[in-house]
Formats: sequence, C-alpha cells, structure tokens
Amino acid sequence: MTSDPPIHDAPKRVLLLDSDTRTRGTSALRLSIMDLEVLEASTPTEALRHWENNLPNLVVTDWPLGIGEDAHLLNRKLRSGPAPVVFCSSDATGPGERPPPTRAGFVLVPKNDRQAMLTQVTRLLSGVEAAAGPKNTSWARPKGPRQILVIEDSQTLRGIIRRALQAAFPDDEVREAGDGRTALQEMSQKKVDLIVTDLEMPGMDGYTFLGHLRRNPILKGKPVLVFSGKITEELRAEVSGLDHVRLLAKPADPAQIVAGVSALLEL
Repeated sequence: MTSDPPIHDAPKRVLLLDSDTRTRGTSALRLSIMDLEVLEASTPTEALRHWENNLPNLVVTDWPLGIGEDAHLLNRKLRSGPAPVVFCSSDATGPGERPPPTRAGFVLVPKNDRQAMLTQVTRLLSGVEAAAGPKNTSWARPKGPRQILVIEDSQTLRGIIRRALQAAFPDDEVREAGDGRTALQEMSQKKVDLIVTDLEMPGMDGYTFLGHLRRNPILKGKPVLVFSGKITEELRAEVSGLDHVRLLAKPADPAQIVAGVSALLEL
C-alpha cells in the first residue's frame, strides 16, 4: 500500500512594480534570494496582467502609480484586495494621487531604501503565514536545482567536498567560497539552500560568518553543516536546540559529509 506524497506549500508570490529597469532587477534578485516567486512589472498594465493570472501574496509597488485607466484600476485593486502592499516612494503624496492607504498591511518606504523594503516584506509575509494558521512544515524542494555553498579555505578539501556533493546530488548546484566574507557576497548575489562551512579560516572565519546568519532574519534558518576540527563542547551546547544545524568533526570521509547534507535537506 502506498501513501499519498506530502503536499508542500507553494512559494510565496510577490508582485513587483517598478518602472526603473535597474532598480527592479536588483529588487527582484534580493526577493528571489528569500525563496520568493517574483512577478516583475514595469507598468500598471503589466501588473494587472500578472494580478489576473497569478494572485499575489504581497505587492511591492512604485508610488504614485501615475495616470491612466490601468493605473486607477490597479489602485482600486490594491486598496480592496487582501494582499499586503509595500509602497516605495520619495513622496507620500505623489502628484494626482491620494496618499497610500494606511490600513493594516500597507506600509510606505523610501523609494531607494531596498533594505527597508526587504524588512517590510519579511514582516508582512510573516503576518500572512501567522494568519493562515498551522501548515505542513515538511521541506519543499525549491524550483530548479538546490543551491549548496561550500565554505572552506583549503582549495583541495573544498574540491573534494564539492565533487562528493555533485556526485550525490547531480540535479543540484554546488558552489564554493574560501572564507565567510566571500560566502556572504555569494549569498547576496544568488540564493543558497544549504551551507557547508569550516570554522577556522583566514579573513572572516566560520564563527563570525555564523554570527551574521543568526542576526539576519532572512538567513538565520538556513540549514548549515559545520565541518571542522575545532568543534568544542561549548559549540555543541550552543547548537543543540537548532534542528537546522549539524556538526561534523574533521577528519571525515566524503560519505559522512553527504549523509549530513542529505539529513539537512530532508528537514
């Protein structure tokens, strides 16, 4: 007798309306790193088309919307729809527009303050999830290959780990970084689903890197396999309550690393 496969939650869908191609591309990249499905639009007309085909969980939009029939229709949908909205504007009362709505779930941030925008997106989507109640928390495989980042200052060992993981997970992508600072740069450019990291490294070491993850509301829950010869009892105690962190002492053969990564991916 076979059981039905688990039902996984679909990724949250964000409608992004920004008339500036450069800033829209940067914002879309930052949102996609947060494991969100981004629907990009440069005009209210494009935004309405996305709205009709894919009702968004949240909207990030230019303000004011401009003039024209489609701009007014989008304005009405934003005001009456259930989705929270982040309005990005340098002027809360744009020409020809009323101020953005002020009901719960609507916020105004400066046009070029992407960090403020990301913070509000995280906060508002957390509110949406809380309102939805309990859900299936089984790990949902993201669209496309999973992204695994290996952080190790030894190029030889880094290569061994990468080849072992690529052989074990041929449908996924394994990337490399030589220290924590390089890893953070990698993660700012492209999303990462799982991290394998050493602790003792030149530049930014693994302890400092893990501290950056813990302080970041978007990254703090990323699965991490710490692979190091400096695993102390203090560190074991620190991560004992964290399901998304595993410790593996050096030396270890590639099969042990693969097993650790596989266990984390199944969370």
